[in-house]
Amino acid sequence: MTYNITIDPRSRTSKLGQVTRALKTDIESGLLKEGQRLPSITVFAKTNGISRDTVEKAYRRLRRLGYVVSVNHQGH
Repeated sequence: MTYNITIDPRSRTSKLGQVTRALKTDIESGLLKEGQRLPSITVFAKTNGISRDTVEKAYRRLRRLGYVVSVNHQGH
């Protein structure tokens, strides 16, 4: 799955905040459907030109907030 977001390097919001907000918005709007897999951390990072660490932290934050669930060993 290719999933692109726009990161504004001049924004006062951190890249982590921008990634988290973009994902939350797309989940809430239905653009990302329930049960739909998110891209792997590596793919998301490469596609959007951000660090793996930032993506991993955003995914972790979204799990804590209840927006996503993690299923181990389900990546393809």
